[in-house]
Amino acid sequence: MAGRRDARGVTVAVRALMLGVDHLRRSLAERYDVSVPGLITLAELRQWGPLTPKSIGDRLGWSTGGVTSLLDRLEHAGHVKRTPNPADRRSVLIEPTAQGNRIMEQAFTRLDIAIAEAMDTSKVDREQLIAFLETTAANLAEAVDE
Repeated sequence: MAGRRDARGVTVAVRALMLGVDHLRRSLAERYDVSVPGLITLAELRQWGPLTPKSIGDRLGWSTGGVTSLLDRLEHAGHVKRTPNPADRRSVLIEPTAQGNRIMEQAFTRLDIAIAEAMDTSKVDREQLIAFLETTAANLAEAVDE
C-alpha cells in the first residue's frame, strides 16, 4: 500500500482535475447565465433523476433556504420544473426541463471528450480508474463524517 508521501503526485493530479472541472463549470455558468450551484444541481438531477428539494440539500450539504432560493432562480430561468411528488403529496420533485438538459448535455459532452482524450493518450485501464476514483470519493466521504 502506498504511503502518504507516495500519494502526493496523485493528490496534485487530482487537485488539478478538480480545478479543471471548476474552470469548466465557471465557463458554462457564464455561457448559460446560470450559477455554479445551479449547474451542480442540474448535474445531480441528470445523474439521479428527479429529486426532492430536501434530497438535493442533503446530497450537496446545502441549507433548505439556500436550496429553495436556488430552485426558484433555476425555475424562473426555465432550467427546472417542480412537479407533485407521487410518493408524498406534501412534497415536490425537481426535474430538469429540456433547456436544463441541453445545458447538462453540453457540460457532460465536454467532460467526456476531455476524459476520453486523456485515457487515449495515457493508456489507463478504464475499470481500474473508475475503481480508484470511487474508492477515493468514498474515503473522502468517510473522512468528512469523522
